[in-house]
Amino acid sequence: MNRVRVVRGGELQPGLASHDMSRRMTDVADGVSAAVARNLPNAISGWHHHGERTACVYLLQGQLRLECGAGGREAVDVSAGDFYVIFPNTIHREQNPGTEDQVLIAFYLGSGPTVVNVDAPETE
Repeated sequence: MNRVRVVRGGELQPGLASHDMSRRMTDVADGVSAAVARNLPNAISGWHHHGERTACVYLLQGQLRLECGAGGREAVDVSAGDFYVIFPNTIHREQNPGTEDQVLIAFYLGSGPTVVNVDAPETE
């Protein structure tokens, strides 16, 4: 019986990028994927969503401005040490307004693709 699974950092594989945001990922269990994502200072990820998955994200380092909603007009600022949750099919992008690398730890819960790159969200 398996009680614990360890995934070493060197086992993470490159994941689908969203413009300036890079990801290293792995599947850790049935319906659960994990990633380390990075955005350089002043970089903005491309618009994307996580399909039918819920993304639970911890900002390990840096600052983050998350944009979403009609035309991307909704925004929330996140600081290192904060968690945020992105619900399925929510088109969004992450901006790094700071001067240091932004480092995110994300868990994607559900099935299907973990990243779907798209054009900007509809205005209505």
